[in-house]
Amino acid sequence: MSRSLPLLSSRARTLRHHIRMFIAGSIVLALFTAVAGADVVPISQIRQATAFGTLSTPDDFDTDTDRSDAPDFELFDDTVDIYLNLPGISATGTASHRSYLDHESFFFIASIHGEAMNEVEGGFAEGFGGAIFNYDFSVDVPTTFVLTGELFATGGGGSHISFIGTEVIFQYSNYAQGTVPVYETHTLEPGVMYRFASNTGGFGQAYDDFLIVADGSVTLEAFFSPSVSVADDRYPIVTNAFPNPTRESVNFDIAAGGSGAELNLSIYDAAGRLIRSLPVRGARARWDGLSSAGERVAPGVYFYRTDAPGNAAPRRLVVID
Repeated sequence: MSRSLPLLSSRARTLRHHIRMFIAGSIVLALFTAVAGADVVPISQIRQATAFGTLSTPDDFDTDTDRSDAPDFELFDDTVDIYLNLPGISATGTASHRSYLDHESFFFIASIHGEAMNEVEGGFAEGFGGAIFNYDFSVDVPTTFVLTGELFATGGGGSHISFIGTEVIFQYSNYAQGTVPVYETHTLEPGVMYRFASNTGGFGQAYDDFLIVADGSVTLEAFFSPSVSVADDRYPIVTNAFPNPTRESVNFDIAAGGSGAELNLSIYDAAGRLIRSLPVRGARARWDGLSSAGERVAPGVYFYRTDAPGNAAPRRLVVID
């Protein structure tokens, strides 16, 4: 999110061209439970977006802060921003945060930006955007947790994620390291409080003719499923979807087990919302690319699994134009 700033002096424009720096600034996070039989139980959460700015000249001083906190486990969808302007100096800070939490799923997207401009000798400007997402929860049965994605950051800032149970299970920090891939899998046990924590921030700063602009991104997806061995042949599991990617219909092969129970195959979107539930007949299921409302789904990433408790994590399906 950028704003028009006053024109820089020729000297400042030249220096801005040569020393412009981009530092970490946004985070995109999608975690969801798309399972039958496992229950992720929320305990507590902190979700907020914050933006602030500060300006200082030899004759003037101005500061402003904008912050929004989410209600407990309800939809949080907000953007906070500030824009400060004094003669020859300005600062912008923005932060957007969207997340949803319940006992079966949680979904989080946030982005931040910081920018500053200064033409005043001895002046200082700073714009900041930041987002925090801390989620404490437990599980009611042994549950497999899988996390994949990447952290991206350049310049002088970054983002941090951590996952903690009775001890630190994993943590990643990215400070101007480019792209850092993330892959983790862990078995969660009942009776333990787990915390997933993420924070990111970016400063836009200007000292006389020196300028820093803040931006960046993080993308993560997580899945939860009951921890039952996929070698247990009592339960059918999905082994293949074809074609994948698909433009219209998809066929699913099911590795049939010995339970003889009636099964459904479920399609979820990237936020963990159920799109369609399909009956499994024999060792096959077929999806025509329509939602339960009969509408063609949009291109994007979807996930599928049967409702048998012997499944591994949901598998990925890509719908293209």
